Amino acid sequence: VVPELITELYSAMQNNDLARASAINDKLYVLKQAVYGQGEPSGAAHARAKEMLRQLGRISNAEVRPPVFKADEAESQRIAEAIERVGLGRAVAVGA
Repeated sequence: VVPELITELYSAMQNNDLARASAINDKLYVLKQAVYGQGEPSGAAHARAKEMLRQLGRISNAEVRPPVFKADEAESQRIAEAIERVGLGRAVAVGA
């Protein structure tokens, strides 16, 4: 979902910059909680991951196949807040 943060984390660790690595890890944790905070890997978590990708502008829609349901409005809002909180820009409008 956020390869740029993963590569930044790797680079920080390679350079033994533990303060930077910790700050990046904190961002990853916020995003992880937005996707998996309501339950670890499941259809619902995959739907939330797709919604995050959509809000980041990396995919055009977050459609899922039955029996999985799309992320609901509250989940979409939590994802948008997480994206903004970690400084990845303004999320694509919820419900767009």
